[in-house]
Amino acid sequence: MFDSWVEDVPYKPEEMNVPEYINNLDETRFKFSEYYRSISRLDQGIGMILEKLEQAGLADDTLVIFLSDNGPPFLNSKTTLYDAGIQLPFIVRDPQSKAQGIQNPNMISYLDIFPTLIDWTGSKASLPYAAMTGIPHAPTKQAGQSFLPILEEFELVPEAAWKHHVFGSHTFHESTNYWPTRVLRTRRHKYHRNVAWRLDFPFSADLYGSLAWDGIRHSQPAGKDRDVMVGQRKLKDYIFRPPEELYDLQEDPLEVRNLAGDEQHRALLLDMRSRLERWQEKTKDPWLYRDGVSKRFIQHHLDAGMVVPDRFDLDLDNLRVR
Repeated sequence: MFDSWVEDVPYKPEEMNVPEYINNLDETRFKFSEYYRSISRLDQGIGMILEKLEQAGLADDTLVIFLSDNGPPFLNSKTTLYDAGIQLPFIVRDPQSKAQGIQNPNMISYLDIFPTLIDWTGSKASLPYAAMTGIPHAPTKQAGQSFLPILEEFELVPEAAWKHHVFGSHTFHESTNYWPTRVLRTRRHKYHRNVAWRLDFPFSADLYGSLAWDGIRHSQPAGKDRDVMVGQRKLKDYIFRPPEELYDLQEDPLEVRNLAGDEQHRALLLDMRSRLERWQEKTKDPWLYRDGVSKRFIQHHLDAGMVVPDRFDLDLDNLRVR
């Protein structure tokens, strides 16, 4: 049931185009039809907000930003840092701009939203992060950058003027869904650092209880010689992940062919790993690990001269520091 001022727009499951990252089943087609139905309600709600801005005389003074989270509960997207889970809708209406309908190809992060709003208000500076949060030893520089200078670009701007990469972070979903991972995504490549890779990748409650997962697990007979698939990815590769993943998004947009162990991509792996770790250092990320322990929480020992092995995990067969 909907309020009388909201029109219900139904969609036919059999007419749904299912993306390749998830299985094309009756269950997923139905879930997408319901998802689009909810988006139609959302569209109407956005229209009502814009109408209220007009009525209040604020439309010409308001920067409107529409953004989304990961969307519907599908494996390979929700709770992951694969592109299906982080390449999200982002629409900006600048009332001071004469341009309309620009599809801007430049990459932004949601960290860029706050600096943009600060820029829009005309503020010259903002409080350091540590002062705003009260967290001792927090980063003192603001994360992100204002995208107002590139808002009307319809081509890639030079890297000297705007970043051609984004970082991503995920640690918890629900309180029991602990699986920390960090990513660096450039225009062509994606590097994943899976901190707790020895743990099974967890199901969130809505994913586990979804019709899509129920359809996937019952549509494919499992066995020793059978690989249950989630989209184009083997289910076992979804659940059991290595410490590092590296993908060529131009050749492999679904991120299923891990190049991290490929000697031909060794230099790229080391470069992206180093860039990600520098970002973790800069942001004082507690999940920058060495020898199985957070560098952040042993920093006072490191400052005092303690040396730890330069490796991700504790190696019980090789405990000595070299």
